[in-house]
Amino acid sequence: MKARLEWFPHYPDRFALGNKTRLLTTTQVGVYWLLIGCEWSNGPIPDDEDELIGICRGAHESDVRFVVERCFRLTDEGWINPQLEEIRSQQISKREKKSIAGKASARARSEKKAQQSSTFPTGVEQPFNQPPNTCSTNRVEESREEEKKVTSESVSLNGTSPTVREEPRDLSDVDKAHLDHMKEVNGSWP
Repeated sequence: MKARLEWFPHYPDRFALGNKTRLLTTTQVGVYWLLIGCEWSNGPIPDDEDELIGICRGAHESDVRFVVERCFRLTDEGWINPQLEEIRSQQISKREKKSIAGKASARARSEKKAQQSSTFPTGVEQPFNQPPNTCSTNRVEESREEEKKVTSESVSLNGTSPTVREEPRDLSDVDKAHLDHMKEVNGSWP
């Protein structure tokens, strides 16, 4: 049995302009695709008139016979489409190459992981020339904390402590906050 593949590429130009398929009628095109699908899924098509007509869903015997004789070749195993078998061979080759590459990649990742775990028992590498727990995100947090201290400890010009305002939550709060600020600064509404 041929290797099981779920799909195959279709080349519209090859089909539309091919010597064997270019002059097929609409019914014969349907017969062709049903036979191609059957061969791709099940291997060579049986050399039996009744089975061929069954595969082609009751198409007229003359259409089935015309397509089979024009587009397929009879072998000891049954009818095959040589172009389809060439595509199958290419797909199997591609799949095998990808499988080999995938296994090699997995092996390399596994070896790298094993090497890293022996070098760094925790699995976490420390940054070069930097003591633990002083990464840049920690420094950002520290600067934010300093800003909060300065803001909360500062005193306004008139000697009273500043009021801490919450961030506005929606557009109406933004407008109200702006108007309140303008009222404080100007002593009246703008």
